[in-house]
Amino acid sequence: MLLICMPSDNPNIKYSNNILRFEEGIKPDNVQIERYNNGAYKSVKNYKYDILHGNYVTFYQNGQIERFIEYNSGVPNGRYCSFYEDGKPWIICSFKKGLLNGEFHEFYDTGKPWNIAYFIDNKKCGKFRSYYHNNKPMIKCSYINDIKNGEFKQFDYDGRLIKEGNYFNNNIIGICKEYNPETGYIEKTTNYSINL
Repeated sequence: MLLICMPSDNPNIKYSNNILRFEEGIKPDNVQIERYNNGAYKSVKNYKYDILHGNYVTFYQNGQIERFIEYNSGVPNGRYCSFYEDGKPWIICSFKKGLLNGEFHEFYDTGKPWNIAYFIDNKKCGKFRSYYHNNKPMIKCSYINDIKNGEFKQFDYDGRLIKEGNYFNNNIIGICKEYNPETGYIEKTTNYSINL
């Protein structure tokens, strides 16, 4: 559930060019609202002493939420959600002190998953998954500090395994197998080595 605070009937609040404004010198916690020409909300921004603090929400002209961001003292801190114009999710993630932290989900405009990752301080860490439009896996791999490390698997559009191996510091190392997607048999094996 999304809650958006709206201003009260405070006499110090004035509208100018469809933007909510407070009288000069009034610097309370406040809300700034922008509207489209048709009167629909364009954005709702919460401020604390002229610094973004709280929810910042933008809208499409059709009234659907475009983006929702939680701010703390001018820095993204908390949930971030963006949506397609029809209301389906596009990106859902979290920020901590301005940096991506936690699960990151990106979706196709059909609502099906596209990329799923985990971030620590703006760097991919742990399992990464990418999917085709048909919801079949495209890539499965792992990251440590935004660098590919560990086992990876690559799939064709029908979800058939076409390549697997291991990464070390973004380089394929050791045995890498490439498969014929029709038969599932190994077509090619390559042994990669890197200079450490």
